[in-house]
Order: sequence, then structure tokens, then C-alpha cells
Amino acid sequence: MKRGEFKAVCKRGHTKARNGSGKNCRECIRITSAEWRDRNYARHSDGARQKNWRDVGILNEDGSIFTINDFNRHFQIQGGSCKICGTHQATLKRALAVDHDHSTGLFRGLLCSNCNSALGLVDENTETIRRLVEYLEAVKIPIEKT
Repeated sequence: MKRGEFKAVCKRGHTKARNGSGKNCRECIRITSAEWRDRNYARHSDGARQKNWRDVGILNEDGSIFTINDFNRHFQIQGGSCKICGTHQATLKRALAVDHDHSTGLFRGLLCSNCNSALGLVDENTETIRRLVEYLEAVKIPIEKT
């Protein structure tokens, strides 16, 4: 194939778009996206897609698989708020995240995306978190009222 010529078919044999950009054609992208959604989200009786925690491997304390019913129960227990900062779901742009211990797979609580990200950024290391708190307390500058 000469430089500037475009391949008429993608890696799966589908006819590519005229511009020939990318490795996959539109059909391959659609198929790949659908396969990802099917792997990561489950369809429920009402037809809605919901996160499939079974594939993630999150477990309850008794070792049973964490389900949407468990999510709803813990949502009620936590009052619809993040377990760390207490921000209510109504004020958040995203749904509360299901936090779990990555080594055991055990469910720990429902967190807002900020708190969940913060735990991930410090690698869930309690010593790092302690040092962060100590740092913030040490550099706290008192604000004088004028």
C-alpha cells in the first residue's frame, strides 16, 4: 500500500469510513462499546442499566455478593450521604461510590467521588492520611478578625 492510500477494511473486515482514520470502523467501535457495557453493567427487570458489582467482586461482611439491594439498604442507613464527609447525594453530580477493600473485596461504605478519589490517591495508607492531618493542623494559620 502506497503512502496516502487508505485501507478499505478494518481489522474485523468491515468497510471503513472514507477518511480511513483510526484502527476501528464505526461498527467495531459500537461493538466494542456494547461489549464493555455488557461486561460492566447489568440490565435489570425494569430495563435500566446498573453497575454490576458482581463483576467488580465486592462482597458483604458475610461473604455474599454485594447487590443493588445492599446498595439501597446502606444508602438508607447512611441517610443518603457520604460516609466520610457527610455530603448528601442530592448535592452531588454523581452517585455515591461503593467503596471496598481492594485486598479482601469487602464493602466498607458509600462515598462521594471526592472522598473515594482521595482514598485512592493516598493508596489507602493510614499513615499517609495521619501525616496529612498533622500537616494541616501544623500549618493552620489563625485568621484575625478586623
